[in-house]
Amino acid sequence: MKIIFLLIIFVFSFTSLAFAGIDHAQLSLLKGDYDAVIRNCDLAIKSNSSSAQAYYLKGIAMLKKSRYNEAQVLFDKILADFSGSIFADISLVRLGDISFYEGDFDTAIGRYRKLQEKFPKSELMAHVIYKLGKSCIKANRMQESRFYFQKLQQDFPASFESKFIDEMDDSEFAYSVQ
Repeated sequence: MKIIFLLIIFVFSFTSLAFAGIDHAQLSLLKGDYDAVIRNCDLAIKSNSSSAQAYYLKGIAMLKKSRYNEAQVLFDKILADFSGSIFADISLVRLGDISFYEGDFDTAIGRYRKLQEKFPKSELMAHVIYKLGKSCIKANRMQESRFYFQKLQQDFPASFESKFIDEMDDSEFAYSVQ
């Protein structure tokens, strides 16, 4: 009986550590203390390696610190090991963002399109379509960018991203051949 009681206390304390680590990681993220986010997520992962949220928060902290390779590994892990979690679609967006930040716009476009295919009902779709349009501009694919921006305004006219398009001028679509 004592062994069962000690086992329950042991399991409960590890679970509590994981939740405390995630709570502290979220608070640290809001404060912009990315090193603390990483430390707290490491604690949460150590006590509960099946916490998609801990991997995601750590990935965001790595992204904020411009540690793109490490962030990519974490977001890839979420897609591989936690594909049914609420963090799967946003992890795919973050992978696209990493490619965008690194200037690999064709890869970013591919990743954003993959999200459209895998998660067509995602709440992030307006953001993804906007990022597709911006990536196409950066990749000098103006006709495609116009398509995505028109789709965004048609499908998500009240979205925050659609308001950005209203504020864009034609100079973003103009380029010259020299």
